[in-house]
Amino acid sequence: MAQQCLVIWTVPFGLVRPNRAREVYTSWLAPLALAVLTCPGVFGGVALAQGVRIAPDRTARQESALLSAIRKQDIPSVKALLDRGEKLNAAADFGRHTPLAAAAQTGNLELVRLLLHRGADPNFADRDGQTALMIAAGRADLPLVRLLLAAHADVNAAERSDVPPELTRGVRGRTVLMWGVGGGSLTVVRALLARHADVNVRDDNGWTAAIWAANRGKPVMFGLLTANGAKLDPGRHDEFQALDEAVRANRLEMLRLLVNMRIEIDATNESGFTPCIDSAILGNRDALKLLLDHGAAVDGRTRNRETALMLAALNGRTESVRLLLTRHADVDLTNDHGETALFMAAQQDHADVLALLLGAGAQADHRDRFGMSALTHAAVQGHVACVRTLLAHKADPNVTTTSGLPVLTAMAEGSGPVKIAQMLIDSGARVNAGDRSGMTALMVAVERGNIGLARLLISKGADVAARDRDGTTALMIAKQKNRSEMANALIAAGEKQ
Repeated sequence: MAQQCLVIWTVPFGLVRPNRAREVYTSWLAPLALAVLTCPGVFGGVALAQGVRIAPDRTARQESALLSAIRKQDIPSVKALLDRGEKLNAAADFGRHTPLAAAAQTGNLELVRLLLHRGADPNFADRDGQTALMIAAGRADLPLVRLLLAAHADVNAAERSDVPPELTRGVRGRTVLMWGVGGGSLTVVRALLARHADVNVRDDNGWTAAIWAANRGKPVMFGLLTANGAKLDPGRHDEFQALDEAVRANRLEMLRLLVNMRIEIDATNESGFTPCIDSAILGNRDALKLLLDHGAAVDGRTRNRETALMLAALNGRTESVRLLLTRHADVDLTNDHGETALFMAAQQDHADVLALLLGAGAQADHRDRFGMSALTHAAVQGHVACVRTLLAHKADPNVTTTSGLPVLTAMAEGSGPVKIAQMLIDSGARVNAGDRSGMTALMVAVERGNIGLARLLISKGADVAARDRDGTTALMIAKQKNRSEMANALIAAGEKQ
């Protein structure tokens, strides 16, 4: 009876939500618990009437004890606990195995036989949907797999799809066969196939066991599955998925097997990416070369009309860019925004890639649909090395956007270092050029409070008396912004001019 009373005290605390474990309970609960502790015979019925479940704490403690004994492979203790009535097929919490699955994890055949003999259901899954056969297959434990199959374990069992993602590492719905592929044992997979494991069922990511084999870089396993009826459905992007998994894991042997199967080498996913494009993005040069050698389109495009060269340039994959250029990738193709590979390299400050593209004949002054050139992008973002490289290849320092914004003024609106302005001016940028509203680089520098840039522009001959269309001068802007140092510099320059 003392044990039952103790449970009365602990049960109410289990009723609160986990994030409110310290919540103060209603006024009747604490007195009730105290009364049951002192007079269980009188108040036990009252507690039941109030909805507080009186139950011995034996179950929770013994379930933990059973799992602990199983993990320790303490067979005498396991037998003793089972003799005392411990349940073998009770639901476990998320993230915890059933007793049989826990035994399978140890790989102890004697222990698994004992639990099966005592009535453990080989198909009873934990709350994650995992069965003992999945565990055994994932361990590549052939004797254990055979034992469970002989006990009629379901060869096509699958994990649940509603498991919290943090407990599954983002993967749900895997079958026993997929676990076997992950375990890497051909003999285990053959044993499962001999029991008619479904080779074309999909997990929640849409992967089949064959795609898992490609992901794991198991060409022989992949061949075994396809020989037993595994299909790559183009409508489900299976061909892309298999190739792409081999690319991402840099599994060259697997990739070589796939391309020799004559599947669609330029298969795409929903966004139009091909394995060739992905290998360029990832910088997997050997995979990229293998795909190109087998006929992959060098200028294939995504749905946004981006090419492998553009995305390799964007990600700074110098070797991928170099290889694509040797295969005559078109350096001046544009995406939906009118951007070329040169733009993408300039935007991300990849000066070495920029030099390769310019050396291959990329147009230095091409403008996107907004009128921005690669030089404008690099200058605005403060990419000194890219600006230097572009200017060395004769990029126009006076190119303007569709709104008439010169590079120097655009640079002043950005956060680039004064050094870039010096480079632009030295290369011939017009200091007093304004945009369509008449705003000059000096006015912008004053408005932004960039005293260093303002001093440089003044020293290079910027007209301090210039006015925009509204008649506003740089000095007026300085006074409006309360920039006294800026105003003094402008006044001094004005007197000299």
